[in-house]
Amino acid sequence: MKMITLFLALLIASSELQIALASDTPSEVYAQTTHSPPHFYVKLQRMTSSKAQCKQTAMIAMAKSAFTDIVSGKHGIWGVKDGYKAQIKCSQKEKVIVFIVVGAEGEMVMRLNDQLQHNFGKGFSNTRDL
Repeated sequence: MKMITLFLALLIASSELQIALASDTPSEVYAQTTHSPPHFYVKLQRMTSSKAQCKQTAMIAMAKSAFTDIVSGKHGIWGVKDGYKAQIKCSQKEKVIVFIVVGAEGEMVMRLNDQLQHNFGKGFSNTRDL
């Protein structure tokens, strides 16, 4: 775990990548969850990098947003915050980030997967509850 933390710290220090931020303030967000708890505020950005860089970016974003138990797997990046699991997936085809919040019981609380060419920057219209 210490190695992952050190690796993430080095990535954060040297990274020029675009970051999808999950933050505690809704000032500049494009979408947020509608369920409580928790409130995850998610800023989505178009990714121009490779899928591997997208996964690195997702890990950095989660680390900066106080997620714990961050794991990179075949199906995306997983982390835990406030008792909820969250998953960030990177779409190689669209070069966008898909942000999924999964509840404590394993049910999917909400999913953000906007088609950026149509929805990017349109505020809360990007959210879709499942």
